[in-house]
Amino acid sequence: MKGLAWIAALGLVLAALFALYPSFAEETFRLQAFGWVLETRQGPLLIALVALAFVVRLVRNLLGALWQGPGRFWGAWKAGTARRREQKLREAIEAWINHGRPLPARLFAREHAHAPAWLLSVFAALTTPGSDARLPEDDEADPLLVAATARAISDPEQPHAPDPIVRRKALEAWLARYPDALIAHERLAALAEETGDWALAERELAWLQEHGAHIYARLAPRLVRAWVELAKDKDAAHARRMLERVLRIAPDHEEAALKLADLLVQQGDAARARTLLEELLEKRPSFAAARRLLALMPQPEKAWKRWAKRPVQALNPAQAWFAAMLARRAGLAEVARARMQKLAEKGVPEAWASLARWAEEEGRADEALSCYRQALAAAGLVEEEAQVQAIPAPQPKESEEATSGLAATRNGASA
Repeated sequence: MKGLAWIAALGLVLAALFALYPSFAEETFRLQAFGWVLETRQGPLLIALVALAFVVRLVRNLLGALWQGPGRFWGAWKAGTARRREQKLREAIEAWINHGRPLPARLFAREHAHAPAWLLSVFAALTTPGSDARLPEDDEADPLLVAATARAISDPEQPHAPDPIVRRKALEAWLARYPDALIAHERLAALAEETGDWALAERELAWLQEHGAHIYARLAPRLVRAWVELAKDKDAAHARRMLERVLRIAPDHEEAALKLADLLVQQGDAARARTLLEELLEKRPSFAAARRLLALMPQPEKAWKRWAKRPVQALNPAQAWFAAMLARRAGLAEVARARMQKLAEKGVPEAWASLARWAEEEGRADEALSCYRQALAAAGLVEEEAQVQAIPAPQPKESEEATSGLAATRNGASA
């Protein structure tokens, strides 16, 4: 091929010279030998000789290719197939390291005889304990080797995990080479949760939520927790945005709803806080929400008229407790007692505690003591009747503390 190129270049040079100096091309060339006389112009003769040399060289190359063609074709095809197979192997291992995709069973069918050097380096990095692994310091290192080393360093199941700073550095190096590595983003999010870096956790979880639809279900609670932690910021506007995002993805999240309600009250929007708490009560029996809602009711009489229209059977325990307390505040003591008694008979500790406080306020100490004992038994704090009988009668201050403890216990069980 190089000889053909040189002949073609010589022909082009001669053609250019003849175009620039036509008189030289028109001069006569005479050749006499063996009785033959050849007389012609110099330009056409030289061009013909160059063309003849090009044709001879081309025919020679074609004949050589036909003679050696099958062997060369087989060698070229085999080399190309090996390169393609190695490329597929590399892509499959990249997908396994970065995204956790399973390796095809036939992937190593033809690689057992000679494995590429980079494959051996990658497997050596993957099998090295994370505490002993070291990232390549060369910026030009193989990206796949960096990813394999970072995966070994950040392995969450290893018995002796490296320092969080080392793991974060490894994950950042991994993501610098493969920005869409799903496993790297997931491990970085877990590391941020472990170290309390909730801004980083929120960013990584949001990325996973957008790009990892198949793991959305187990990401949602973690994302909610990150937003709740970020809502502890002193900036009220930022906290409100975070809590609203939590309730958009988890409308029945009790902690977020209660914190947002408190924030709304601080900002003077009590009406919105009441609506939020009522919506939470519709979704789950939260006695903490019921108590906050009760404290925010400016006109108990008017509110009771609306709640009195709702069937008792359609109310959950927290709503039923709230309705009974609302009736008492509206001046309907008998109605409130009847409702609370029915709720207490269903084994609700808060109902027994409320009946005990009412009896204590009215001076019926024996009845109050009995109700407190029933509240403790309903909450599971006392299992045997003998232990119930051994509990002394609480004083008024102790009664309030016991009631608050029961409420906290009930809220924990509900959550």
